[in-house]
Formats: sequence, structure tokens, C-alpha cells
Amino acid sequence: MNPVSSRLLLAAALSAGSALGQSGSAPFGPASSFDVWGTTGVHLHSAALPGRVCGNKFVELHHFVVGQDPSLTAGQDVVTSGGLLRMRSGTVSNG
Repeated sequence: MNPVSSRLLLAAALSAGSALGQSGSAPFGPASSFDVWGTTGVHLHSAALPGRVCGNKFVELHHFVVGQDPSLTAGQDVVTSGGLLRMRSGTVSNG
């Protein structure tokens, strides 16, 4: 599955009240640097992302793989949450 298709499928997996941002601001920086950006939070189940995830209040990931993009470096935050971070049965690569 190509990255664009993956992102479109992930949009359907976001919980109610979340949104994919095209631009954003502090405290996490611009939303455009993330594959998924939830203004209130992010809940993903059975998802694979090449890049980064950010949720303003919570991030919940279940059966997931994120950060597969080889351009990500050890100093980059791949999963960022402004509050609750809950991860179960998955892998965070790179970053």
C-alpha cells in the first residue's frame, strides 16, 4: 500500500473529534511534519505509518507500526502526546 493510501485509511481510524491538520502551531510545531495530527487526540488500531503521530490530549495505539521512514533520526519524536500516551502491541522504528 502506498503512503497516500495508508494516510487515507488512517483518516477513517481517527476517533471522533480528531482532525488531520494541514498546518498547526506550538507546542508541538507544525502539523505538516506529522503523518497524523489529532487536535484533541488520536486513536489508531491495526495501523502502519511510515512517519510520525501527534495528539494534543491523548494518543492511543493498538497493534501498530510507526516510524518506518528511514529518513527519521534518533533525535526526532515519532510519537508525541500532550497528555495520555497508551501503546499496546506494536513497534516504533527509527526516531
